[in-house]
Formats: sequence, structure tokens, C-alpha cells
Amino acid sequence: MNEIPTPERRPVNPCFSSGPCAKRPGFTLDALNGALLGRNHRAIETKAKITEVIDRSRALLGMPDDWRLGVVPASDTGAVEIALWSLLGPRPVDILAFESFGAGWATDILRQLKLPKARVLAADYGDLPDLAATQAGILHWVAERSQASEIIFCPSYYTDDPILDRIFGERPANYLEDLGRMLDPSIAVFWTGERVCSRDYSVAHLARVTDRLRRKPFLWDNYPVNDGPRMSQHLHLRAFTGRPAAITGHISGHAINPALQPTLTLIPALTLADSYARGERYDDGEAFAHAASEVLGNELAGVVKEDLNMLQDVALDELGDRLPSLRERYARFDHPGAKEIMAWLDGKYRFTGEMM
Repeated sequence: MNEIPTPERRPVNPCFSSGPCAKRPGFTLDALNGALLGRNHRAIETKAKITEVIDRSRALLGMPDDWRLGVVPASDTGAVEIALWSLLGPRPVDILAFESFGAGWATDILRQLKLPKARVLAADYGDLPDLAATQAGILHWVAERSQASEIIFCPSYYTDDPILDRIFGERPANYLEDLGRMLDPSIAVFWTGERVCSRDYSVAHLARVTDRLRRKPFLWDNYPVNDGPRMSQHLHLRAFTGRPAAITGHISGHAINPALQPTLTLIPALTLADSYARGERYDDGEAFAHAASEVLGNELAGVVKEDLNMLQDVALDELGDRLPSLRERYARFDHPGAKEIMAWLDGKYRFTGEMM
């Protein structure tokens, strides 16, 4: 069983969930006059209220006469029950049950719906039920019905980084090995490296991953992405490093996660291609200068090169009194790249925790 650490952040309003609920501004108990509190939902008066809600909702939504509308308990449990009873039946179904709700739904499917082709994959609290086998089965089902020329799969644990174990729970033992053994060799597997955002990729590391997956990994490179609360404070413009051309024979492909700025993303993207093309002759400084000029033009590229340390290394919130001069420098350029820098300086690419 995994121990979940006590959260360090607390909600702004502690009144949530089932007690006590947050109330709208200006709420008083007078709003409850005439409310049927503590009454069974099958009582005559309560059923009349529910019917009124349904009738008024139908009229508000303009629903067709042959459509049905119902009120169900809870936000998830009732909705899932509707989905189970409405959608299941024609095809076989796998049921993953690793907590009380899942166990209850499995019982409904087996004993109430009595589906003949239902398989329950169960696990104790804190564990995941045969994750690799389930994912391989789903992928094979998709592959048999898809006309796609290539299928690339992102596993639940797509890196050795222990942060995923803290977020998702401890990874199942031999997860990658089981996945590689069960998965059809034609299906590629995404991999971000030793970390979610890896600084470099070594031949030795990729060879180990290849052995575990029984196929070369398809790199999902988390640079120059900057969509998190911390990373959105920076523009990722520098050339790629730590991706030597020697890894070519140890990967099945190399994709990059772009930054929030589509034009500026082209600068590092071009340097990655240059890195593979030049091999040991690759020079990241030279590659950046060439790519920046190609994307931005010589004059704007020169200004960006002068400001590179501030744009990439200094957080936006720490630029302080340097912001006005930076805005003035880029406002004179009528170029998509300059406009992206201006928007970033104005905080329009700011990413907050609430967006995650």
C-alpha cells in the first residue's frame, strides 16, 4: 500500500465536498424555505420535485420528445451506471477494479447485466490490475480495426523518473518488460528518457530500454516545451545538446514536445535536425545562430542572440525593470517571432497551477 504524503497546499475555501459545502455569496437559510430536507427520494412530494426539475430541464434544453432525461445520484457513480446500462452488451468488455466503486460496477456488469463476455481484472487498493496485459490487449484490439500505417503508444510509466511513482502510484514490477513481451513488435513505444524532461540521452541508457521493451524506443523529447507554471517563465530557444547522432541506431524515432510559441519553437527544432546531420561536427552555438537567422531573419536573430541569457535563463517575474527596454527592442519588428516574444513579456503565455 502506498503512503500518500499530506498535501502542502490548502484550498482557499475549506468549505467543500459534503460538509460543509461552500455557499453562494449572500446565501441565508431563508433560501431553504419549502425545501424537502431529509425526505426519501421515493416520497410523493419528493418525486413531484424531481419531476418538476426534469420537466423544466427538458424545456430549457429543447430536448426532442423521444429523448429521455433523468436525475441520478452523485456526479460520477450515477453517470457511470447510465453508461454501463446503455452502452455495454454487443462487445466483450474488460473491467478494471481496484477500489470500491470499480468493484461495485464489476458486480453490476456480471450479476445485473449478466454479460457473457466480461472479464474482471481486480487488484487491491493501491495496486493496478495487470496494467501491461490490459494495455496490450487494448492496443491489439485497436490495431486490428485501425487503418493507421503506424501506431505509437505512450505507456503509463514512460520514463525511469520516480516522479511518476509519486503521482500515479508505484509502478508494477516488470511493467516495461511485460509490456514489451506482450505488445506486438509493430507497435512503437514512446519514451522520455531517464527523466520526464531529460537533459541528455546516452547510448547505454537507450540500449537498456531497448532490452526491456524488446524494441527501440520512440523518443518523446520534452524540449523545448514550456507549458508548466515554472517553465512558462522561460523561452526555450537554445540549440539541442545531449542528443548525439550516435543514438540514431538505438531509437525508432525522435519527436519533440513544442513550446507554447510556434514560431520560436522552430529554432531549436532545426538544430536537432542539424545535430543528426552533422554528427561529431555539430556545434550547438553555430547551429543556433544559423537556425535563428533562418526563422527570424538576420536582424531579429541578432537581437535575440544578445538577449538569449535573459530570455531563457532569467524567469519572467524576475526581469523587473528590464521589461520596458525588452518590449521596446522587440516592438519595432513586424515578425511572428517578435510578436511571440512580446506576448511572453506581457504574460500572455503564463501557465498557472489551475491550468494543469
